[in-house]
Amino acid sequence: KRHVSDLLIDQIEFANVIIINKCDLISQEQIKDLKGMIQKLNPDATILEAVRGNVDLKEIMGTHSFNFEKARENPGWLRELRGTHVPETEEYNISSFVYRSNKPFHPGRLQKLLNDAQNSVNELSTLVRSKGIMWLATEEGWLSSVAWSHAGHLFSFEWAQTWWTNVPKDEWPDEVSKIIEDNTWSEEYGDRHQEIVLIGLQMNKDAVRKALDMTLLTDEELSSEVWKKSHYVAVAENEPVIVVAEPKGY
Repeated sequence: KRHVSDLLIDQIEFANVIIINKCDLISQEQIKDLKGMIQKLNPDATILEAVRGNVDLKEIMGTHSFNFEKARENPGWLRELRGTHVPETEEYNISSFVYRSNKPFHPGRLQKLLNDAQNSVNELSTLVRSKGIMWLATEEGWLSSVAWSHAGHLFSFEWAQTWWTNVPKDEWPDEVSKIIEDNTWSEEYGDRHQEIVLIGLQMNKDAVRKALDMTLLTDEELSSEVWKKSHYVAVAENEPVIVVAEPKGY
């Protein structure tokens, strides 16, 4: 289930002109912080300041500057994931990095981490945007990846594509070979892995990385293989985060 926050972030990431209205109601410091965050989400957008919606129409009408293909490839998180790093601006205290791991997330520990993040009580509370794919330690997670999407304090997850290691090799597209070349393939687990772009304000990268590492299966849990028979259970609708409940067996 997507939230309104996802729609708002999508609009910012897809736009080529963004207007910050009611600038008379906030401080210059707040305007600077807001512009910095927008630039991180959408590095190529033109950002205009306005009061009561008053902007030069020449800046927004008849410019013929919108390019659909460029906009589709534009989001800051996508550039980060592809290795085209969006430069950090220290004056805005905005930074980003790609979290990667070849171990699956423990559903219960991940659930607690994200719930706490929504209540602003842990390292992930400084995140404003994150997106990627994750490997969940369940029977379903063994078969398919999970799409991770987050904006503000709202996280959403949905089953994505089948891991290529579960697909017959004669059905593999060319890019699977690149996955192997890029060392994201392991003999034991194939292409199952975590790859999540994280963008935050005053973010402590090491602390965020460590917090996520703590939700991965331990070597002992991983070797037991009990998790491969654990099942995905949706959390109740009124829970703050919809991820998974604690699986039985580990």
